[in-house]
Amino acid sequence: YALALDMTAREIQSSAK
Repeated sequence: YALALDMTAREIQSSAK
């Protein structure tokens, strides 16, 4: 779960940036 959450969070941050 931690890995999936980290990946999702990074993806969202990249998109938001």
